[in-house]
Amino acid sequence: MPGNSGDDVDEDLAPRSGKVGDFLEGQGQYGLHAGWRILMVRYPADESFIDAGLTIPDGYASAIAGGMFTNKSGGPIQAPPVSGLCLLDSQGGVHAPAAAVLDSHPGFRDGEVFDEETIAGHVFYLIPKELDVQGIQWQSGGDVLTWLQ
Repeated sequence: MPGNSGDDVDEDLAPRSGKVGDFLEGQGQYGLHAGWRILMVRYPADESFIDAGLTIPDGYASAIAGGMFTNKSGGPIQAPPVSGLCLLDSQGGVHAPAAAVLDSHPGFRDGEVFDEETIAGHVFYLIPKELDVQGIQWQSGGDVLTWLQ
């Protein structure tokens, strides 16, 4: 297009990012419009896992991310897409959530989330002890949202 340097297109395609505590919005699969705020990242979080009676594999450390999800899709969705929340390590690795239940840090609830409803919860991770946590990233088949510490 004449007079268009392409900067607008690049800005639209660039991943959205901020710091822990920032509210970011993005598009996911099937028309999902999501708003996320990552409130905290705790690493290591081994004490919380051990207090819950969970075992951490040798050579690994645990992390907990707490956040809020807002459904901005214009209608209800069946469950928050927390499987897309991954931990970014200091070497550029991406780690999927670990299956864990900690009463002290409740996970995101299952079930319908209505339009403009906000729910809170926690997601759990295991990463090799020699790595550090750089941040959290969300992607659900659309935009990439990244929160750095």
